[in-house]
Formats: sequence, structure tokens, C-alpha cells
Amino acid sequence: MSSSVNLLERFRTRLGVVPTRLQLELFGADLARTSHELMSATLKELEHRVSRNAVPDLRELVLETYRRRLAGQTRLFPVMFLFETAYRSYSVARLESIYRTDEWWRPVEIALASGNDLRQINKINGSTVSRATVKTIEHILTGPGSGGLRRVGSGYELLASGTMAHVGQMIEQHWCHMISALNPKHKHRPQGRMTSQEFMGLFNRVRNARNDLFHHRLVSGQDRLIEIVEELLDLLDIHLGDTYGKIAASNVTPLAFKIPVEMRHG
Repeated sequence: MSSSVNLLERFRTRLGVVPTRLQLELFGADLARTSHELMSATLKELEHRVSRNAVPDLRELVLETYRRRLAGQTRLFPVMFLFETAYRSYSVARLESIYRTDEWWRPVEIALASGNDLRQINKINGSTVSRATVKTIEHILTGPGSGGLRRVGSGYELLASGTMAHVGQMIEQHWCHMISALNPKHKHRPQGRMTSQEFMGLFNRVRNARNDLFHHRLVSGQDRLIEIVEELLDLLDIHLGDTYGKIAASNVTPLAFKIPVEMRHG
């Protein structure tokens, strides 16, 4: 059974209200332009609270609940933006300090361009570099969308071209140097000093949620997620609640829309 058929059947039989033929037809059209994962969660929520006698328009109630759930997802975008940009920039700054150059990736780029063996690279600007780090830089420079070899002008541009998994790998591969610049508050946590394994567990929890959000999948466990982001950003002296509040309170020009609403828009 297809996802659309399954959702349409749940709409027809599981909400305690018999929809009209028109509502069924319109909801079928809705399923061709909405997230099925989010719609499934919407129907599951309504299964437990729809009253047989208090629903003048079942489809509108479903869409209203769907939009509320969508709003709950989109409020995470500023959180993920803050987290991602902070750790990308932090990692670049630390790598420049570790290798004492703002072109720490350049030896790998040169070797790739000339066809030299990357295994010969064991130092960058006189500082020892691990094989794993060389491999991570190689993956970013030659990954999808690189056209064979990506040309970048800065360390920030390099990490911006990679995934958050690459950022996490760079942090883990340079853990002793990375953690030394974090706010020392982490040393006095009830659990004790944060270890590489603990940090990466938290980092990857956020990274996976970020991927779900950006690929339009449902992000569950948002309360715990926010706690983790708060803790990780606090290590960089960023207060998530204060920063998020200022973003939310910012006076921005509302988006302008020019196409008038018509009956065909549902």
C-alpha cells in the first residue's frame, strides 16, 4: 500500500468523523503537496482528540494541525543555523592556530592536483598531521559537487563545502587542541570533564537532527535536542536562549507575496 493510500485511509476511517466525498478528494490532493511524515504525525495526534460532534470541517482541522506541527519544525532553523555556523567557524579558527597558517588544507590540494601520493603528507607547516585528517580534507576537496577537485580560497570556505560530519571529524581528530579552547566550564560539570566520545555523541545527535530538519523529516525529542545545543554552544560562550530570543524579537520586513489566493489553492 502506498503512503498516499495509507494516509487517505487513515483520514477516512481513524478520526472518528466520516469525511464527505469532497473532503476526501481535497485531502487526496493535499497529499500530493505535503510531507507524508509530518502528515502521519498529524493524523496520529488527531486520532486521540477529534470529537464526533465538534468538527465542522475535518480536512481544515487536519491542515490546521499540520501547519502547527510545521511551525514547530521551522522554529528549529535558527537553532541549527547558530549551531552549524558556530562550530564551522570555531573549527576553522582552531585549525589555523594548530597549523599556524590560514591555508592548512593547501598541501593536500596541491598533492591532489599534481597526482602525488597523499600518504607522503605527515606535516602541515611543520606541525604533525594525522592520516585521518588528510583523508578528511581529501573527501571535502573531491566530494560531490567538486567537479573533481574543489578550489577554495579559505579554510572557512573549505569547511563550508563539507558536511557537518566532516566538521565533527576534524574536531575529533584534533580533540586535545579543540577542547583546550572551549570554555573551561566543561571541566566542572557534574559528569566531569567532557571527553571526545561524549562530545561526539552530543554533536552527532544535533547533526542528525539538523539533517532530518533540512531534508524535511520529522525532528522528534525537541526538548532534549535544545538542551544539547544549549550545552554545546555554551562551550563557545554562546547563550542559545538569549541569542534565539533576540533573533525572534528582531524587526524584519515581512515577506511580500503577490499572487492572490484563489479557489484552486485549496
